[in-house]
Amino acid sequence: MFQVAAEVAAQAIEVRVRSSCSGVFEQPKLSLCRAWLDNVVLPWAQIMHLDHGEWWATQSASVHALTCNPLGTQETLPRVTVAVCHSTCLRSISELFNIIVEYPHCMGALVDLKTCLKLPGMRSQLVESLTAATQERLLQPSADTADILTQYVSMIRCLRFLDPPGVLLEHVAAPVRDYLRGREDTTRCIAEDLMNESRSDLIEELTAGEVMEEGASDSEDEDRDPDNWEPDPIDAGPKLNTWKRRNADAISMLISIYRTRDVFIKAFQTMFADRLLAITDYDTDKEVRNLEMLKLRFGEASLQTCEVMIKDLANSKRFDSLLAEKLSETNIPIHPVVLSRLYWPEFQPESFQLPDDVARAHEDADAVFQTQKGGNQRLNWLPQLGSVQIELELGDRTLDVNVSPAHATVIMKFQEQDTWEIGELARALEMKPEMLRRRLTYWTGLGVLKETKPGCFVTQETLEEDAAHGKSNKRQGYAMLVDDMDDHDNADEGSAADQRAEQLRLYWNFIKNMLTSLGSMPLDRIHSMLSMFMQGPVRFERSPAELREFLDLMVREDKLELVGGMYRLKQ
Repeated sequence: MFQVAAEVAAQAIEVRVRSSCSGVFEQPKLSLCRAWLDNVVLPWAQIMHLDHGEWWATQSASVHALTCNPLGTQETLPRVTVAVCHSTCLRSISELFNIIVEYPHCMGALVDLKTCLKLPGMRSQLVESLTAATQERLLQPSADTADILTQYVSMIRCLRFLDPPGVLLEHVAAPVRDYLRGREDTTRCIAEDLMNESRSDLIEELTAGEVMEEGASDSEDEDRDPDNWEPDPIDAGPKLNTWKRRNADAISMLISIYRTRDVFIKAFQTMFADRLLAITDYDTDKEVRNLEMLKLRFGEASLQTCEVMIKDLANSKRFDSLLAEKLSETNIPIHPVVLSRLYWPEFQPESFQLPDDVARAHEDADAVFQTQKGGNQRLNWLPQLGSVQIELELGDRTLDVNVSPAHATVIMKFQEQDTWEIGELARALEMKPEMLRRRLTYWTGLGVLKETKPGCFVTQETLEEDAAHGKSNKRQGYAMLVDDMDDHDNADEGSAADQRAEQLRLYWNFIKNMLTSLGSMPLDRIHSMLSMFMQGPVRFERSPAELREFLDLMVREDKLELVGGMYRLKQ
């Protein structure tokens, strides 16, 4: 009789917990489940004269020390009450990944889970379940690095709440850190988050934290107040310093992905340079604020290079005012940013033939600069950087666009003649044909140019009838997409990543035939197939990250599609 009653009660508890707690994270539900137990199940047990059975009896004192007591009092709990806590804990653990996704709108579920984690065996089950869910749902090639970092930060905060000593976090976060360390854009994404003023949570930690010192002592907890000492949980490992584990915030955990903070300092400097170069009015107030916040965490010495960059823009503003006074009105107006070569990132060079009037403006600006500096210094122009505001007057419309100097140079050539062959234009501009085609594709997308036959482009003075009825919007959207790929992060076409990707074109035919025969494939399988079959003189010895760069390049060139983490040939 007692066994049947126990099974019925257990099933009722499971149904009640599932209906009350599943997918509900904002408000605590454990107290409601206990109230239902006290008001429904236990009175039923008394009516059935089951309240003295083994399953309804109170726990012994030795067991009670490990059991859950939501009220925080010292009374012993009936086993049926512990069963409610146990069922609630299992339900919350199974949904913990979703709970973390909803952070900070999940504190009710976290409160219930923290209470129930006192039950024996629950901590190890949480680590196992959350690690498996993270591996299956987050650490995948198709997942965006920024999304992984967002989930990682939420995981840090949720597990900190559940376990302040940080032992659970250390167990669960290790695979995430290892995976992020293998992604090349991790440092860039972290730097973006720390310099993003909309991330108020990280900005608050950035300004509140202490300066991070390189190579700090591993015995710092010896200097802490012994009255505040607390023992680590029984599942704590010996590898991490106790005090560091207890006090590391989200930013410290992000930086700890790598063994040194130098990689982040370099990423900050590169991104800081990109932001400064995007400024068109020499207003650096926002960047100065970001720099001051970063200095609070990383120290002034680490970011002295960024201080020089800020000073360069201030000097450039003064030089721009001097140019406006010295140069005649017949010159094309230019607003140069003069960079101190040793303090800025190294920019990949790209040379092409500038229009004559632009080249003359550069020469005049160089002469003014030499006069200002006493003839000891000269300007070395970087034509692939910067932006140009141009107005295009066509037969039936006028376009006002802001483009890169390379894009402007290409379209200005069509003032000389309406039709160009791509080879002839490449020779005239002294520009690589593949780079030229990307610029021509942008103008084709805007409807300014039209490819009448392969490799032949002509000015499109009037929009076609079908474009006037709606296709022009598609062209503009496509053009903006091409422009974003083409110019993002300082002339992406000249970056080291694209250069590495270009070297992998040797394997393109094999990849194409493989995808034709076997269909869609994920990155890791393509990499293993290449490593297995590409031997001898064309042996494949590239990393998955390098292969991803090449495959992404093929996606941008419309040769491949990436759908759900699977690469396939473009239909």
